[in-house]
Amino acid sequence: MNPTFSKLGLVMTSASLLLTLVACSGKTNSPSAAPETKERDLIVAERMGSLKESFLNCLAHERNGQIHCRDASDYGAIYRQLDNDIALEESGKVLSQGDVNTPIDKYAELSATALMFQYAALSGEPLNYEEMAETYSPEYHAERDGFKRADMMAQLKPALDEGVQKARSNHTYYMSIGCPCRFNIGAIFLNSYDMNRKLFEVKQYGKPYAPEHETFSPSLNKLSFNQMTPAKSIVLGNLHDYKILKIADESVARQIEAARKDGFGMKLYLYAQQAKGGEVLFHIVKADLLGNDGNTLATIAQ
Repeated sequence: MNPTFSKLGLVMTSASLLLTLVACSGKTNSPSAAPETKERDLIVAERMGSLKESFLNCLAHERNGQIHCRDASDYGAIYRQLDNDIALEESGKVLSQGDVNTPIDKYAELSATALMFQYAALSGEPLNYEEMAETYSPEYHAERDGFKRADMMAQLKPALDEGVQKARSNHTYYMSIGCPCRFNIGAIFLNSYDMNRKLFEVKQYGKPYAPEHETFSPSLNKLSFNQMTPAKSIVLGNLHDYKILKIADESVARQIEAARKDGFGMKLYLYAQQAKGGEVLFHIVKADLLGNDGNTLATIAQ
């Protein structure tokens, strides 16, 4: 049985997928739904784009007795992002997605400190110097003498103000996921090249390979740093777009195919869009697919 969920305009093949989307949306599609809700449903359906193609391909595999579908959580993340985009448009706000032509040297490394400053710059919340100092200065974090902490705060405050000010004028960062290293620890793995559609599908995402990254959940598109007090999270709003890597150049595809058994890394070029509730939303502007030796095999902009 293939129940239909009108929010996506797609035929759903999994009961868990249906439940995930209903839970994410917090709405139902009853005949009595308000006109504005129905209109939003249509907008969401129109914006599924390549997801429709991917899902129809999934159905074709299923009919052949194979399972080739995305996880239910992927669709939930996509719906949440689309619903958020539409809500912003309705309020008259448009989130910048960055510029794919921005020079590479304009991207700063996304560290815990950079994330802290970016959150302070975008959230509009009053600056919490105590929290920022805990992340910014290991010495301040370790000090327990109240008088010494007060003296240290007086010295740190100008640097914290400067960091926030710089973050207000720069929202471009890079970070790496997967692990192009020996033993394939946390590497990204791809399915075999689809010659008809000229693409690779990500079979498994790896973890961030910088030691300060504490947790990463690709299905939730969320990552956090373990030295932040309290923790702030990176949300990769369009990570689902990078689970399908379009490679039209056959020579490049052959090179990637030959390296599949070793696993890959991925360098993400990001643009910080908004911050609230302890999370900073980033848009992936483009990504470098890295070989096991760390060299760039392909640059993808979805």
